[in-house]
Amino acid sequence: MSDFVDADNDKKFCEIKFGHGMQIPVIGFTMGDPAGVGPEIIAKFFRGKVDHQAQYMIFGSPDIIELSFKEQHLNIPFHVIDRMDSIKPMPLSEGILIYKTADINGRLPVGRVCSKCGFAAYDAVIKAICAAKSGFLKAVVTAPVNKEALRKASVAYIGHTEILAQFTKTPEVFMLMVNDALRVILCTVHVSLRKAIDLLNEKLIYNTIKAAEISCSQLGVARPRIAVAGLNPHAGENGLMGDEESLFIKPAVERAMREGINVSGPWPPDTVFLMAREGSFDIVVSQYHDQGLIPIKYLGLEDGVNISVGLPFVRTSPDHGTAFNIAGKGLANPSSFINAVSYAAKLSKVT
Repeated sequence: MSDFVDADNDKKFCEIKFGHGMQIPVIGFTMGDPAGVGPEIIAKFFRGKVDHQAQYMIFGSPDIIELSFKEQHLNIPFHVIDRMDSIKPMPLSEGILIYKTADINGRLPVGRVCSKCGFAAYDAVIKAICAAKSGFLKAVVTAPVNKEALRKASVAYIGHTEILAQFTKTPEVFMLMVNDALRVILCTVHVSLRKAIDLLNEKLIYNTIKAAEISCSQLGVARPRIAVAGLNPHAGENGLMGDEESLFIKPAVERAMREGINVSGPWPPDTVFLMAREGSFDIVVSQYHDQGLIPIKYLGLEDGVNISVGLPFVRTSPDHGTAFNIAGKGLANPSSFINAVSYAAKLSKVT
């Protein structure tokens, strides 16, 4: 299915100039993989308590979005556009803008991995990125994509973080996960554990500490208490269980401390998240994906939000996946998506 992805077309789209001077505070939603719960949780967002003065625009297939709204018994008019210069001020009482992206021809394969759905999700993200880069969106909230579906569509990127980094030309994008109990920022993301260890170095960990400080400031936490997790059991136990802590984690912490950042570590990874939850720290710097996401997701998927740090615009996402097992059954919980929208609105006012 390599014909689905045309890098030249993507590049051409991203170079389109839509104009300047518009002052519409728009938050864009991408529909995610249409075979998953993305369209459903977007519809359920509008079924709840929504700021009717804000403006929202959905990037996705109009047929799929309209079907999801119909299933939620929502009678909100849609205005379909395919050019950014067609956007106009429109409170929710007047309807929702849908930016038309790739359609799914034929029957939607609900709950299954599909290359067409993978490309449709990718196309929505690309067009939302370009809209945000051009100043038409204050923030982007992305519904879940399926990494296997992206691969089947010959998309060269494994997930949202990598797509966002590539098409914004951002050298370092950090994943920040937040819920009511924890804030965790990751040094490495969607790579194997072996590769994650190979990627770790003093500069990367120092930059992640800096990103943690900036993120907390934007979230209203002044002079945050930053804890850096070790890599090895017991944070290496003074070299008995590994020397990565002494080689590059502790030097990164000490560099940040010299610059006045309120940071400490490396802390044993099996206790540092509990310490943060109990109030000793405001954020934890995690060395790799599962080290940080297991404690976040153990606390539940209902409230967690994924925030991309370092982009030229605000991007948030729910902290769950496409949930193919319940797709099309009306069972998806929209709480994480609703929180993601709330964080997007808050952060877009301070960045």
